[in-house]
Amino acid sequence: MNRNILIILLFFSGKISSQVVLPDFNIVRGTKSFALGKVGSIAQDKYGYMWFADQTNSTLVRYDGYYVQLYRHDPKDSNSLGTSSFECIAADASGNIWIEVTQGVDKFDFATNKFIHYRYQHGEKDRGNNSLLVDHSGIVWLGTSEGLDRLDPATGKFTHYVHTDNDPSSLSCNIVRSLYEDKTGTLWVGTGAEFDSKSKEGGLNKFNKEAGTFTRYVHDPNNPNSIIGNKVRAIFEDSKGSFWVGTDSSGLHLMNREKGTFERLTYDPKHPEKLSSPAPTKKKDDFHHITFITEDILGKIWIGTYSEGIVCYDPETKKINHFDIEDKKRPKGYTDNSSWTCYNSKDGVLWISNEQAELFRVDPLQAGFSQVDLGTTVDNFLEDKSGNLWMNTGGKGLMMENIRTGRWIRARSVFRR
Repeated sequence: MNRNILIILLFFSGKISSQVVLPDFNIVRGTKSFALGKVGSIAQDKYGYMWFADQTNSTLVRYDGYYVQLYRHDPKDSNSLGTSSFECIAADASGNIWIEVTQGVDKFDFATNKFIHYRYQHGEKDRGNNSLLVDHSGIVWLGTSEGLDRLDPATGKFTHYVHTDNDPSSLSCNIVRSLYEDKTGTLWVGTGAEFDSKSKEGGLNKFNKEAGTFTRYVHDPNNPNSIIGNKVRAIFEDSKGSFWVGTDSSGLHLMNREKGTFERLTYDPKHPEKLSSPAPTKKKDDFHHITFITEDILGKIWIGTYSEGIVCYDPETKKINHFDIEDKKRPKGYTDNSSWTCYNSKDGVLWISNEQAELFRVDPLQAGFSQVDLGTTVDNFLEDKSGNLWMNTGGKGLMMENIRTGRWIRARSVFRR
């Protein structure tokens, strides 16, 4: 009898695992007093707080799962955020948040609740902010419109790397759009102006930190194993060691780093089931480039594009799901063709933003999350000697989190005669 029950359970479990369950795209709202705008970059610090670079509102947003705190530039406060225009943020191993600005970089010190400003030397021009990375050794790398910058936080000194016409070991292009450190500690630099259809400059660069030189990988029309586009926005190494590169021209690639060759995963209308970026649309004003590549907790590869939606690829089943504006017909489908950035938080949740100032929370495990409300804003944080966190909220008054139990307590007013 027990054996028969076991067979039945195995039969049904097999049926369940074969079903295709499409993920929910749960839109993330702001608060009653704060409407979240276009999120240009996302980070998570070592304490678990989520950080969003809200470009629409020129605001750095910190979210603890219940409430948000907003940080903005205040010209009267030298300890405030040093800019009102930024896109890129990153977290380091110590819990600090770094924000790229046109004159250098800011660091938010969690311990003091202040911003520390690192600036280029006097007389150096603003560089523009395109990408930001803190590597495993704590060195800060800034991708700018004028080259690559290296900041040693211990000394506050910047080192500047640029393209030189007669030096093939220099950076291939000064417009640095993406930075990535692989598992060996190698720094990869993606270059090229993604919205400049006339420019052919760009390329992927492998940086030799000891020598300060670059190995270039650029498009060669006579070599089918070269990169298909020179505007490199997305770089990613998955859990199996596969190295993905996304470019313009809907260029999705797998790179063999030892040989320096690229497998082009272009769309084939005769075999739409094969892995590729989505089929390019016929609109001439669209920019056909890949914006992000990442891997979720289940091992699925997510590929975002600027104007052709999102692709989710399962390496185990070889199945592909495509999400674009047509998916909005589902109750919790994706609502647009664009995507801008994606971040995989420590709990396995994907946070995806697009050009329509929408932020989505996607749980690959489908744990039943619905629309996300950021709660209420927080005016001030204070940590007491016991480690408890006190905050003055916009809607619920004074709140305290007991650090030992994780419980939240609302403080009540007490009057004494």
